[in-house]
Amino acid sequence: MTNDACYSSGALIPGFSIDAIPVSGIGQMAVLTPTFLGVTSVAVGPNYFDDDTSITFPGGSVDTAGMLILSPTGATVVDIEIFGPGDVSLGTTSLNIDPTPIFFGVQALNSSITRIELTNGSGELIDNLDFGQCVEEEIAATTIPSVSEWGLVATAAVLGFIGMLAVYRRRAVS
Repeated sequence: MTNDACYSSGALIPGFSIDAIPVSGIGQMAVLTPTFLGVTSVAVGPNYFDDDTSITFPGGSVDTAGMLILSPTGATVVDIEIFGPGDVSLGTTSLNIDPTPIFFGVQALNSSITRIELTNGSGELIDNLDFGQCVEEEIAATTIPSVSEWGLVATAAVLGFIGMLAVYRRRAVS
């Protein structure tokens, strides 16, 4: 929700939802504001530490997502699983999380991301979620000119001439 005590109107971009997956709690989300448990910006996560987090992108046009993940209650390991169309798992990873926010980012190649789940953690929070279509700019190949065969011959001739000139001057001085 926007335009409330946590988020001002327009502070959240459309195209995602964050929900708690009940494990031992009742599936409610908590929003922590700065200075509570040491968080420095507004962060969101499950209200019960044992519950998991699901971030859903219902539009289907997301292939890149990034976020800060933190655990203000202490160190924990969070398993992260990325899902694509048809609820197919695109991959998993585990992160060691502590009170210092850690950036996690993912890009799905040849697919879209429909959901990201954070599981097995203990009080993990999400902050600064960013997502969308990755637009890769093509970098033009830069051709480094190479010296041709005749260029090498000419360079050798010039260096030889300079060397002979230096030897001639040295003999003339002595």
